[in-house]
Amino acid sequence: MPQRAVDDTGHLLTPAHWPGIESLAPTTWITSTRSGDGTTRKQGLADLAAGTWTLGHYRWENTELLSHFLAGEWFSVHCFQDSATTTPSGVPAGSFGVVQAA
Repeated sequence: MPQRAVDDTGHLLTPAHWPGIESLAPTTWITSTRSGDGTTRKQGLADLAAGTWTLGHYRWENTELLSHFLAGEWFSVHCFQDSATTTPSGVPAGSFGVVQAA
């Protein structure tokens, strides 16, 4: 998936995703996100584990994503934000010190 690096210190890499980015994704995941069908999503995980998935064209929607990758660490941190409100996804506006844009 295309990304844009918004910060790269040599120790920390912060790439971003935004609505409208086009890429390839597993077709079961595409179907499950469009339909809300949890069964299809679970089948997609089984397909990925078995190596039997197929890819389709997908357009990133609804959220912005900042990822943080630290050199030498075994984990990364991902912050999804609602594109319309810029609040972290699933968090009510004003929670956790989030400031609303004017």
